[in-house]
Amino acid sequence: MLVFGRKPASSCEGRASAQLTAPSGVAVDSNGVLYIADTPAARVRKVSGGVISTAAGGGSKLGDNGPATSAQLLEPQAVSVDSGGNLYIADANRVRLVSGGTISTVAGNGSAGYQGDNGVATAAMVSGPTGVAVSPAGNLLIADTGNNRIRQVAAGLIATAAGTGTYGFTGANGSPTSAALGAPSAVAVDAAGNLYVADAYRVLRIAGGKIAPIAGLDSPQGLAVDSAGNVYVSAPSSHRVYVLAPAGAACAATISPAPQTAPAAGGTVSVGLQIGAACPWTVESLPAWASVSGNPFGTGSGTVTLSAAANRDAPRTATIVIGGQTVNLAQAGSATIAGQVTLAAGGGLPGVSVSLTGSQSGSATTDSGGNFSFSSLDSTLGYTLTPSLAGYAFLPASQSFASMTANPTANFVAWPLPAIAGMATAFPSVLQTSPTTFAPGEIVSIYGTNLCAAAAVAAPTLPDRLAACFVQVDGVNIRLYYAAPAQINAVLPQTLAVGSHQVVVVRYTDTGYKQVAAQSQALSFTVVPIAMAFVERAAGTQTILAAQYPDGGLVDSTRPLHASDTVVLYLTGVGQTAKVFPDGAAPKTASQALQTVQVQVQGMTAPVAYAGVQPQYPGFDQINVKMPKYTLSPGQSAVTFRIAAPATGQTLTYSLPAN
Repeated sequence: MLVFGRKPASSCEGRASAQLTAPSGVAVDSNGVLYIADTPAARVRKVSGGVISTAAGGGSKLGDNGPATSAQLLEPQAVSVDSGGNLYIADANRVRLVSGGTISTVAGNGSAGYQGDNGVATAAMVSGPTGVAVSPAGNLLIADTGNNRIRQVAAGLIATAAGTGTYGFTGANGSPTSAALGAPSAVAVDAAGNLYVADAYRVLRIAGGKIAPIAGLDSPQGLAVDSAGNVYVSAPSSHRVYVLAPAGAACAATISPAPQTAPAAGGTVSVGLQIGAACPWTVESLPAWASVSGNPFGTGSGTVTLSAAANRDAPRTATIVIGGQTVNLAQAGSATIAGQVTLAAGGGLPGVSVSLTGSQSGSATTDSGGNFSFSSLDSTLGYTLTPSLAGYAFLPASQSFASMTANPTANFVAWPLPAIAGMATAFPSVLQTSPTTFAPGEIVSIYGTNLCAAAAVAAPTLPDRLAACFVQVDGVNIRLYYAAPAQINAVLPQTLAVGSHQVVVVRYTDTGYKQVAAQSQALSFTVVPIAMAFVERAAGTQTILAAQYPDGGLVDSTRPLHASDTVVLYLTGVGQTAKVFPDGAAPKTASQALQTVQVQVQGMTAPVAYAGVQPQYPGFDQINVKMPKYTLSPGQSAVTFRIAAPATGQTLTYSLPAN
């Protein structure tokens, strides 16, 4: 019976003889109004009371938030109507909604692709949707054909309800989002909220968080579910509409034998299937090396013949689903373990010795590209591979394989070991011999190779990690000012005890600090109560001690010292102070050093008003000195500073311009 349409003619709006070009989807609302997706005409037609009209389409622009009949549709493929009479249209790379005569987009941005899951549906990408449905809860389901997914829109947000995005037919009886779909073309929902999907040759049901096939058909394209749970499927290739009635126990399948073994040379195995005479079944989850002789779907009991290709590699197994039942297919073979050792910075590393231990033993050396292999291994046994080369650490340190069902790959990343060449004060001196011992809380520089990643500077609070590395003193992380491959500037702990200690650099794979790549050998150093290292600066062609007036000006030949002046000297290494501050944080307040500092100018005692922390920077210290009433001989233009630490006997001598 022809309900509406004729060919050929004009559009004939309003009459049963109206022209429809190639309708591809229909839906009926609760009032009996029929909606038709007329794809080539780029319209959705509406039939009410025997009269046909355009419900959407016919315009020349998108037309969102305007009259649906003035909006442009591109390729309307499917329609669905919810309980409120709202019309949903799968159109090219969008899903449109017509409500109260106004059209809008509810999913897709018009560009074909896959993105946007768990975000706003209208900003997401869909790819050629060909089916839509609305659940009893009001959620929109989309057969996102080009993306091999079923997408769901709830509260304006889009997510994947089924499919992995890869074309295929795997994952039966598992999670819907872990199952592969083959270009899903239709979607429907029953009164209980169970979801039905048609893909390239299956009809699947999603219920209770599981997906399972209920029929195998050649290219099913349309789905509908009635109140009794009957599923109607259109199959254009066979020119039929099928009805799938709830099966009950009559369609429970049994398989014999379930475990199957194919020879290494390849061949066929037969599986007996017992199922009700009218019950459909499909073969799913076939691996690439196995196929079905004949159709991968059918009806009633029979024999399924599986064909396995020749296997010259590792023994392999696959779990195949036939009629909802699993068949374990195994095939014999031999194994090769191959791999590559690459540098963390990129490129293969030659000359690495890779040892094979376990059921068989051997060794291989990587070639110019870092490649190696071990062949003709009994894949039922176990093996461990361990790389080694002086000066490198490897991730992972070793890899183990047992009962191999495919040829495994054993790749390793080589990390050059951090190497500490030495440690010095962060303020190296041109004028004095730099101390070789260090004080608690002192700023130090660690020199070496492969220490950290690209140069990075920390501020204002110092972290205990920087540029993908840690520095540890006696196993405890210390705070870092600067980190680079060849140098690290760090602050020793304020509470570090006098005596011998060890420092190491720990390199991580990245700044996520979850995987240690390599660690240096320990360097021993000695801590003393005080080890002063002053800031020096360039003054013209000379290097002089940095001395600052209270107004911020610096002492030099243009502004020489005078008797009774007060100056500030900056340094690191005064040692412990009266207060202990949080590691890595600026003190923000003064705190006097516990060790005495003595200053003489021209042999006269210069009062030290303060020796302790510089409040703005961790590990930075200062000494405030008042000049004595010295006198200079005629023609003399400099004074001599003698700075001493009685606790250690350290004495430093400097000369500064003076009048």
